[in-house]
Amino acid sequence: MGYLFENRCYSSVSSLHEAVAATCPAVSNGDAIKCIPTSTDITIERTDILTSTVHSLTYTPQQISCDLSATVADVVSLSWQLALILIAGFAVRQMIKVFQT
Repeated sequence: MGYLFENRCYSSVSSLHEAVAATCPAVSNGDAIKCIPTSTDITIERTDILTSTVHSLTYTPQQISCDLSATVADVVSLSWQLALILIAGFAVRQMIKVFQT
């Protein structure tokens, strides 16, 4: 089982949290924002730029399940298709060489 975020399936909760934290804006409403992913949640630190006051809160993103095996199957299928294209190209090249001689 994987975890879905922005049409991508992540293999672990930690990788999901890293992806979500990466979308965190750097500045919002005059506050500097820093998102720190952990294995259980994301810590969001808001620093007021004028007063340097730091407010911290935790956020746990929704864990929408997705099928990782389908993602792996797509990669394997694409790899086989690429291999067949390369073999076909090589075969055509060899046939051209045979007809030229």
